[in-house]
Amino acid sequence: MLWRGRSLIRREAYQCLNVDKCGCLRFFFVQASAIKKTDIMDTAKENKNAIRVAIVDDNRGLRLNSVNQLENSGYIVQFQVSNGQNALKKIQEDGELPDVCLVEEDFVTAKMLLEKYPKLKVLISSTDDDKKCVTEMLKTGVSGYILKFADPDEVVTAIKALSKNKKYFSVGVSEIAAEYFINLS
Repeated sequence: MLWRGRSLIRREAYQCLNVDKCGCLRFFFVQASAIKKTDIMDTAKENKNAIRVAIVDDNRGLRLNSVNQLENSGYIVQFQVSNGQNALKKIQEDGELPDVCLVEEDFVTAKMLLEKYPKLKVLISSTDDDKKCVTEMLKTGVSGYILKFADPDEVVTAIKALSKNKKYFSVGVSEIAAEYFINLS
């Protein structure tokens, strides 16, 4: 994954995140001049079947990180907005639903989007692993729930699962989700 970062030497550097053999996260800087354009190809533009993702996050910096991560993973970011009202406007303007809508910490937006578009696959990204909160989101019809700050690649894995009409839940909330779905049967 690549995020734009700052270098003490040059502003044109990328802050990279890597996981070593012990599972520890390591940050390092790579000078932009050392990276070839072909190393950061936008494969989504070449792939007509790429998954279209919408991002709703009120934190501009985190939203841009998500955009960069998803685009670098080959997804098309259909739109990125700061709130649910803007998401509804964008869907209406585009005339088509994104394959997956990533909603960061905004349960009201998730509920509003699903009331208006029940077939929309909503992925919640939250720090909240409280049983009551997770259960309430499941009742609204979200297709997935991931915990923020777990594995940085988990959002990519979750979006891929949702795009294939599967559900996805982080390990920290999977027992709650399993219990919820068992009780539905």
